[in-house]
Parts: sequence; C-alpha cells; structure tokens
Amino acid sequence: ISSRHLIKSKSPAMDILKSSNVERMLYFFFGASRTRELMENLATQGKYTLQPHELTLLQQDFSAMSCNDEQCLKTIAQCFKQGRILDPHSAIGYHVATNLQEQGVIHKSIVLATAEWSKFAPSVQEALSQGHIVPPYNTQSDSQHSPDYEHCDKEAISEICSKAQCDVSAHIAELFDKKEVHNDVLHVAQLQSHILQWLQA
Repeated sequence: ISSRHLIKSKSPAMDILKSSNVERMLYFFFGASRTRELMENLATQGKYTLQPHELTLLQQDFSAMSCNDEQCLKTIAQCFKQGRILDPHSAIGYHVATNLQEQGVIHKSIVLATAEWSKFAPSVQEALSQGHIVPPYNTQSDSQHSPDYEHCDKEAISEICSKAQCDVSAHIAELFDKKEVHNDVLHVAQLQSHILQWLQA
C-alpha cells in the first residue's frame, strides 16, 4: 500500500486510506508484531511492503480486481434489468465476481449484498437514468428531461420504486418523518469534550 490522496467514488465505504479490514487480515495471517510493524510503516512512511512469501500466502485465498464508477453504475443498471437493485458496494462485488468467473479464476461464487440500496439512492438512480434501462422496469422515458442526480434520498427512492414497480421498506420510509435531533457541527478539537459530555448525560 502506497501513500496517496483520497479519491471519492460512488462507493464511499471503500474510500478509505487506512482500512481496518486490511489491518484485521494482516493480523490474522501474520500476527500482532508484524501487523504493528506494517501499520507503523504506513503511518510514518506512507506505505508498507509485504515480503514475497507473505504476498504468496495472501494470494492463496484472495483475488482482486478494480472497478471504476462507470463500471459500477453500469453493473447496477444491468442487474436492474434482471429484477435486482444493488447498492454501489454490492455492485462492485458482483462486477468483480462476474469477471473473475469469465476469466476462469473462480468457478462459482456467492455475492453477499453489503448494504441496503436505498442508503445510496441518488447513485442508484443515476445508474438507472443513463439510458441502460429497458422495459418492463422503465415505465417512462428518461430522455424527456435532464435529471438532477444530486436530489435528495427521498426523491431518488421514489423514482427507483416507480421504475421497479415496488415499495421501499416501511422502516426506511418512516425515517423521512423522523425529527432531526443531532445537528451540531463540531471542530475536531471539540470532539473529545462533547463525547465525554454525552457519556456523562
């Protein structure tokens, strides 16, 4: 892993420079001492390097592939045609699994959804509004207007449900009627004291 700048994508849970999941994986394979060494190198030098035998060990269990935003949104649209609504993170998993199967790296796969699609409704709606959708799910033409992909989650969910001819979970729909109770904007230096106040309340 090399030092780099954060690049925001349609899959924000993957926009992480120091992944705790990777750290857990290092600990599982190489133990506490080696993990500490690698993570300290990342903190002080901006990168760490695995030894050849360590990389070989990981490659026995892991295969990897990249997926950009365009491929992610295209995958969402393709799966929608099959009657499935994927969030951006699950779409990346599906894209990678499908390509690894086509390359013969893996034979069969089970793709687990990592999030509920409505949590990322604007991105899903963007994918479904790029001209990839065909009947029976697309009940009206998107070419009559230029959609604003930055609209709020509620509007995006409504449009997606209209296209899919389905209803969003009642638990999700009820969230939009909830009163906003936490709206403080804090400077980093204020976080510790506010957390302590919250714990003592």
